[in-house]
Amino acid sequence: MQLIRTSAHLKSFRKKIISSLSLQLKNDYQIELLHFSRAENLELTHKINKYKNDCGCTIGSIFVIISIITQIKYLYLNPINFASFTPGKILLFLTIMIISGLLGKLVGLAHARFKMYQVVNKALIQIKKGET
Repeated sequence: MQLIRTSAHLKSFRKKIISSLSLQLKNDYQIELLHFSRAENLELTHKINKYKNDCGCTIGSIFVIISIITQIKYLYLNPINFASFTPGKILLFLTIMIISGLLGKLVGLAHARFKMYQVVNKALIQIKKGET
């Protein structure tokens, strides 16, 4: 568990979030900033760790569902007989679903990192307001 106690540590963590798209945050984080109450620190800790652990599967599954619905609509609007439904077409439909899932996962991971950045940035703004 990595402890964040100062605004300088929080700023460093914010830089770490945006420094790499392939960010691998290995530790859970615990926020204990003096500027916030215990409840606020716990809420920050929970949000940061939630976004850190997000795997992007929710958005990935949405992309796959949209892909399946689109393919079913295509088949419905362009009726084909089963004789022309070749293994190549099946492979194409499966490939489209896999690519959709991977793309959705990447979008989900990027979204989680963006939300984590927003949480940290909002906390830093609150700290700055309290210091002035």
